[in-house]
Amino acid sequence: MPIQPTTLVIDGLGSWTRNSYRSAVLSLDSDSDIKSPVSVWYVDGGDHPVEPDWRSEQWHGRDLLDGSNSWITENYAESGSEKWAGLNADAVFIVTPDYAHMRTAESYAGTVGPSARAASILVEKPFAENPTDAHAFRAAVQSLGDGRPQVQGLDHYALQLWVLEQLCPDGLLEEIGPITLVEFFMLERKPTDSDRLQTLHGGLTRDMGSHLLGLSAPYFDLASMSDVKALCGAKHSGLESFGAETCSLLSFTIERIGSAGSVPCVSVVGKGIGSDVKFLDLHGTEGRFVRLDFTRFEESTDYPFRHAILGSWTHDLESSDIVRDPYRSLIDQNPTSMREKLYRKGGSPYFQVHRHVPVMENPYFDLMKAIVNRTASPSLISHDDCESIVDALELWSGKIQEFPKLFQKLRSDRGCRAFSGWPIHDTFVPPEALTANGPRVYRIPGEGPGDLLVGSRP
Repeated sequence: MPIQPTTLVIDGLGSWTRNSYRSAVLSLDSDSDIKSPVSVWYVDGGDHPVEPDWRSEQWHGRDLLDGSNSWITENYAESGSEKWAGLNADAVFIVTPDYAHMRTAESYAGTVGPSARAASILVEKPFAENPTDAHAFRAAVQSLGDGRPQVQGLDHYALQLWVLEQLCPDGLLEEIGPITLVEFFMLERKPTDSDRLQTLHGGLTRDMGSHLLGLSAPYFDLASMSDVKALCGAKHSGLESFGAETCSLLSFTIERIGSAGSVPCVSVVGKGIGSDVKFLDLHGTEGRFVRLDFTRFEESTDYPFRHAILGSWTHDLESSDIVRDPYRSLIDQNPTSMREKLYRKGGSPYFQVHRHVPVMENPYFDLMKAIVNRTASPSLISHDDCESIVDALELWSGKIQEFPKLFQKLRSDRGCRAFSGWPIHDTFVPPEALTANGPRVYRIPGEGPGDLLVGSRP
């Protein structure tokens, strides 16, 4: 009996499909461990941006896999076509713009017909554009009863949580104890792409901050978020007509899963910044922590960039495997109560590396391989957590949108800027972010005349 192929559908033909998903498919084609044929369908919804050459029956300029030399075949269909309606997929990846996520996902759930069907629907972050769409989709899927597809969220950074199983085989919390503080930095030198402004109209916090929530889902009750403060919001120069922020700093608290306690969290995200800085720190007890480092740094260094790291802060520089935290300059001028708890008085910028493992280069490949081989897969986000993420992002956006109403008064009364220097402008700071001597700051080295100062409060 011939082996039934695994059918994967990728709906949405923008640059992310080209750069990440198709490269994963090509990696599948060269992997000798694939245990069944794979039929990959790229679907064009027709009402959102696509890459050049995708809308072509011949796919001019594309070297498609036809199965003649491998088990992988690639196909193209337009949404709503007879070819598309006949698809019965093992998994569909929803990679359309945010505003089309829910209606695209519903077209595979069987709630509207005739339609393609999928056993598993994987929706890219941030899952839905707004809570109304998210909750309506959930209700539609629930109405299907036992025959409904499995719906999960997909975030390429959250998929990297899989490597923590290698880093901490006995469990993360067994290694560091209860999580006491979360810090997330995702800053990119590259400015916001002009061709993405339509899909990013909700702001970069919604786009980049969703990664933090996806990474946090296994450890926290996302629905318990409280005490949200938007401490800064700004946009980089050249986007004066863009109606949302491209940089922000937020703080909030959230309840741990499995142990009582509310944990403080800090999120700093933005594009058009002087330096690339990408990491998540999960701080435990007795100075122990886990870091997921996503920063690309090509020069040779003792510090393991793009690795998951298990470490502990130390003053003993004679110990083995001691490195200086390359991000310490971000917090040297911000002695907040959270940092004082973490470092204690006179805390050290050095830590001992107990173990480290590289992050996955393309987690979509690892996920696809797991689906095809029916093995354990990287970390996906439950439907419940997806809804909580959408609700939290809506709350964050509301806090950030308060800034323009305060900016003119603050500029004339205090002349204060939380973001200063190149290439940031148009900063909005709420009054509670100010201290008697002005705002505290994270100092982020910039490439232009001056540093970026990201305001915080003690």
